[in-house]
Amino acid sequence: MPQAIQLIPKPFDGNPAELRQFIQNVVSAYEVLDPQDYELLFKFVCAKVAGEAKTKLLARTHLYNWEQARAVLENYSVRRTPHYHAHKAFTRKLSHNKSISQWGVRMDSICGELQRAARKHMEDLAWTNENREGGGDISYQSLLHTNLV
Repeated sequence: MPQAIQLIPKPFDGNPAELRQFIQNVVSAYEVLDPQDYELLFKFVCAKVAGEAKTKLLARTHLYNWEQARAVLENYSVRRTPHYHAHKAFTRKLSHNKSISQWGVRMDSICGELQRAARKHMEDLAWTNENREGGGDISYQSLLHTNLV
């Protein structure tokens, strides 16, 4: 357990720019931990959330595991559309007081945000289409496969 805790060095205070890193650190901690210790790690993770993000977590009474808390934290952060990130990437200019390497690092960050927004958008579209077509519900066909009809 101490090794897993060390993978989450700093608390998440609600800054959307730090959310991805916090989530990645928590996921890494879960990967090195024995599943019987997940409940204890979840309590530790909740303790590492601070500020307004903590208030959002405390307002939810149905949080029993990391996946549920992660969903709340991801919804808490501002979700921008892929169009927003694409516009940001295509209009970013090198300013006079920044070096080319600083501009490149910022462009890498913007393109990463664009990739994540596009992936999330595609996942949302797939989920919507699946539910619209009945794939997300219990259907007669799925009951036939499980011999319940």
